[in-house]
Amino acid sequence: MKKVQVIMSSYNGEKFIKKQIDSILNQQNVEVSLLIRDDGSKDGTIEILRDYENRGLIKVIYGKNIGPTASFLKLIDECDNADYYSFSDQDDVWLEDKLSTAVKILEENSVNKRPLLYCSALQRVDADLTYEKIQKFKRLRLNIYSMLVRERLAGCTFVFNNCLKNILNESSKINYNYPHDSWTVLVCYACGGEILFDSHPHILFRRYGTNVSVDGGNIVKRIKHEFRYFRKYKNQRYQTVNILMKYRENYIVEKELFYKIIHYKDNWKNTINLAFDKRFDCGILICNIINRVVILARCF
Repeated sequence: MKKVQVIMSSYNGEKFIKKQIDSILNQQNVEVSLLIRDDGSKDGTIEILRDYENRGLIKVIYGKNIGPTASFLKLIDECDNADYYSFSDQDDVWLEDKLSTAVKILEENSVNKRPLLYCSALQRVDADLTYEKIQKFKRLRLNIYSMLVRERLAGCTFVFNNCLKNILNESSKINYNYPHDSWTVLVCYACGGEILFDSHPHILFRRYGTNVSVDGGNIVKRIKHEFRYFRKYKNQRYQTVNILMKYRENYIVEKELFYKIIHYKDNWKNTINLAFDKRFDCGILICNIINRVVILARCF
């Protein structure tokens, strides 16, 4: 059986974390190991983790609060050698075939040594695990251009191979706060990898309390949300591409695109060419339009 190293960052997760740990340990047809870094929990999470740790079921790193992005990147550096690696949130529940399905799809596509990343649709549930709708990411585009407009994939479904893990190593040493799942996707594509999307969900994706979703709603609310999104990540794509070129240039095959982004502020011709490059299409029209506005405003 293939070995899968699952990594989880926990923080004040006492309400749901036991069910998630159990669902990971109960994965079928794979050899699974679970490494958790606690990000400075102040509730009963640590006591729960110590119980599993004392029984030899999981490994735990107890750390100070540094936020989920830095915590996950540290975990990538600290995890054991495995055939595949997987991110996990603390409050979901995995179906028992989640990892075996991912491994099967990754194995079927492992023709050459290249970065490979599996991800899937989500079965949304409420706090009590009552089924809601399936999120399949309609009109999803799987390429680097789509990702640079809007990262739509769910990091809690990610399973990736050793090739991608090796490129991700020491990302924690880069002093830059870019979401770990978005970083993983960008590194995969930039370095010639492929992302494999499974339209069947194998995870119960819990939505509750402070979770904020823009599902549904009218067009005005959607536009406001998208502008808030792009304002939040103002200049982040430009900065991220520059950082990726600085630290991983030897791996990158998308140099032509990256140079185009790096130099898009040099003159208005470059700015306009980037803004109206039709390949920048994430499958959501309003995002594509706002992205063009953001580039023209030189805030990409």
